[in-house]
Parts: sequence; C-alpha cells; structure tokens
Amino acid sequence: SCKKNDSCPPWSFKSKEVTHDKIKKNIKYKHAVLNIYDVPVFYFPKFFHPDPTVERRSGILRPEQKHSKILGSSIYLPYFHVISDNKDLTFSSTLFNKDIYMFQNEYRQVNENSTLIANMGYIDGYKSSLEGSSKNSLSHIFAKYDSSINLNNFLTGGLNIFFEKTSNYTHLRVFDKYIKSLTSKSQKNLASGFTLNLDREEYDLSGGMTVYETLSGSSSDRYQYVFPYY
Repeated sequence: SCKKNDSCPPWSFKSKEVTHDKIKKNIKYKHAVLNIYDVPVFYFPKFFHPDPTVERRSGILRPEQKHSKILGSSIYLPYFHVISDNKDLTFSSTLFNKDIYMFQNEYRQVNENSTLIANMGYIDGYKSSLEGSSKNSLSHIFAKYDSSINLNNFLTGGLNIFFEKTSNYTHLRVFDKYIKSLTSKSQKNLASGFTLNLDREEYDLSGGMTVYETLSGSSSDRYQYVFPYY
C-alpha cells in the first residue's frame, strides 16, 4: 500500500488472495511472495497476521539479520508470548555462523503501582580471539523494579530496585548490539542497588545504595560501593 518514494520500505508483500477475518481479527494470504527491491525472496503457500486493531497477541516477531567482524553473520528469531493483561515475555534466539548460540528471555509485568522488567541471557560456544582461549559460555541478567509507595506522613513515594550482572566483563562489548533489553545497560559499567524518594510539604527525603562494577581494568579495582546514603 506504499507508494514508491524515499520513505517507502524496500520490501513488499504480494498475494493472489487476501481475506480479512473480522471475528478473529486476522488478515490471511494465499500464495504470497515477499519481495525485496522487487526481487522475490520467499514464498508462503499460506500466511496470516493480526490486523491493525490488535494491540497484543502471542506470535513470532520480525526476524533480523546482522553481521559483525568478530562474530560473523547471524539471524535473530524472537517469539512474543502474552501471559495475561499485565504480563508478557519475549523469548529470542540468535544463531551465528561460527557455531555460537545466544538465547534470551525478557519478562515484563505492569501492575497498578509498579513495573518489573527482567532480561536473562545465555551464550554458548563463544571463543575469544586471544591466543590460547577456548570456547565457553556467557550469561547475563538485568532487572529493574519501579514502585510507588503510600505512607501516611508523605504525599508521594517511590522505590526503585535495579540489578545488573554478567558472567564475563567482555560480554557487553562483544554482544552489545545483540542484547535485546529494555533495562539500562552500558558497555563500560554495571550498577545494582536501590533508591527511595519520599515527598512532604515541608521537605523531601531521598536515599539509597549503589554498587558499580567497571567492565575494564584489574579485578581488584573493578568495584565501587556507595553505601546507604540519604
């Protein structure tokens, strides 16, 4: 449905027959062909997807193909699963042509007064380019919990808990663009801890504790602790 111009995507989807199931809210195709720059690249005898009125539904998301000088070519295959009205998760696998496999699972939950996001990943078969290195496995976890709290003596209140950890300090530098996470992350450092904010008419109170992990330098000088403050 897009006219050819500079903002038009380079792909098109053509089918001999298209039907709209208004009850199931599906758009169905028969003998469909995916074209990229007018070149047919994939044929679907039958294919369907939700119509534009559907906001959330379990199913396969758009795959991605990437290339890295270190890791080679890869294909990213995500699957989105709706658990309930306020919970869902995305399970994804990334396959590299260097016999490296990456699996991720991101869980999301939105409550009336709080939100939770947790991303866990596992990588198998990675070998560093350093001489003498062997293949090993890597893993990571990023989690963030935000909540509003109600205390009798305060007008508003907020609690934030965050946790970031990797099994290898070079993990993020090598796989940064392959990690699909909504939580904050950095190639240079990780942060774990909590913050608390309370407001009154007369004053505001804020406090917390944070542990920073630098992903470079010697292991004995990698951590910085900001103990409970207010």
